[in-house]
Amino acid sequence: MIVIPGLLTTTISLQAACVGVSVALSLFMVLSGLSLAYYFTERRQASLKANSPFTLAVMQVLRNKPFVVVVLCNILHELGSIVFFGTMPFFLEYGLQVENPEMAFSILAGATLLGRMIGVPIYGAAVNRWGKRRCYLAYACTSCLSSLSLLWMNPTATIRNALLILVMGMCVVGGDIMHPALVADAVDYDELRSGERREAQYMAMLTVLPAAVEIPAAVLPLNLMHNLGYKAGVHPQNSGVVKLLWACTTLIPATSMLLVALVFLKYPIKSEEMQSAIKRSAVARHRGESVDDPVTGATLSPPEKPSSATSTMWSEYFYSQELRLSHKIGRKHSLLGLAGTQFGFSVLLGVGALWLIVDGFNNLSGENQTTWAPIGAALVVVSFGLVYFNGYRIWVALEWEKSLRDGVDLVWGELDVLGPDRDELDECEKNDLIRGGPVATGSNSEDLVKTFDDDL
Repeated sequence: MIVIPGLLTTTISLQAACVGVSVALSLFMVLSGLSLAYYFTERRQASLKANSPFTLAVMQVLRNKPFVVVVLCNILHELGSIVFFGTMPFFLEYGLQVENPEMAFSILAGATLLGRMIGVPIYGAAVNRWGKRRCYLAYACTSCLSSLSLLWMNPTATIRNALLILVMGMCVVGGDIMHPALVADAVDYDELRSGERREAQYMAMLTVLPAAVEIPAAVLPLNLMHNLGYKAGVHPQNSGVVKLLWACTTLIPATSMLLVALVFLKYPIKSEEMQSAIKRSAVARHRGESVDDPVTGATLSPPEKPSSATSTMWSEYFYSQELRLSHKIGRKHSLLGLAGTQFGFSVLLGVGALWLIVDGFNNLSGENQTTWAPIGAALVVVSFGLVYFNGYRIWVALEWEKSLRDGVDLVWGELDVLGPDRDELDECEKNDLIRGGPVATGSNSEDLVKTFDDDL
């Protein structure tokens, strides 16, 4: 669908080609979605399974360090890709200054897709031979180098340009292949820690969280072009615009991939052997055995069903740092204050986003004015999620204070067996302890503190 409009410009206008292709793609997506809904039904087990509340679901996935690392890498990957493809048409016309930018874009987009198709079996074979960790680092490094290689593009060397883009497509497809595979490993680790499998929850977060950067990544380069003096249809553009286009095509994607490699070094599952040990430990724990966590080294006792869902869920709505700070400063009203402060910042973010939208539409009345309305719209969505997230946490904090007035501490009451060192455990350790989790018989407080430090 990216290639076709440029190829159709020989017979019809580019605008008509884009409209026709967009309508065809929309119809295809609607019909394919209806077909899937008609032919595939949800399994009875899935329909009976209760879903976690939004706030709790976010807290659960953010406690999973392997997943946090993967989703940060995915966000950086998407950032570089969107900046690259969003500015590529402008780059070809005003940066590289090719003779026929529409046709050149179609050729290069086709080369990218071909490179991705070639890269899929290569990465598949490489992962089977060397493992996901090594291949992911190789993907990040080769993608960085292939992005820098685009500095050698030439307006008259069509074949060279296509080969450079093809190689880049072969490299960057590794992220699309391995991100879901790495999330599957994170799901296995979550099953080991919690005793539950939450594939849909993790895959949804992998899709939703990077969306926060997609609109700003697409809009910011265009606004910067305007601020640097971009004039549509003028050849040549000033040096500032040309340099920005070259940077968006080469340096920014290369930098994002370099950051991907650096972030992924924090990925705690170091080898395929460790991942296999996680799976074996999860199975053994389901059988009722005590196992060792291959990542942290903590001992996990068999999971037990909590006696009361409400009495064991409150601490899961707060970060370990918030729980420790609450305990340190006296706990009373502290969690409510922390959640309320974050709620206030979320509201201010939403107000600022609405101001960007209003200001952006006001600027549209002038000629060739910069608009920040798309970024404001993205921030409104983010702020709405944060308001709901922290608003729910305020309700949880109020329920906790109500329990204190009634003489029952829903957050800390069942953790007093740890004595004075109970505030040194992170929330995963606390909640697992309530369920009969990672603290095995004979563990002492020093071991628990060491486990917490290792997790950090």
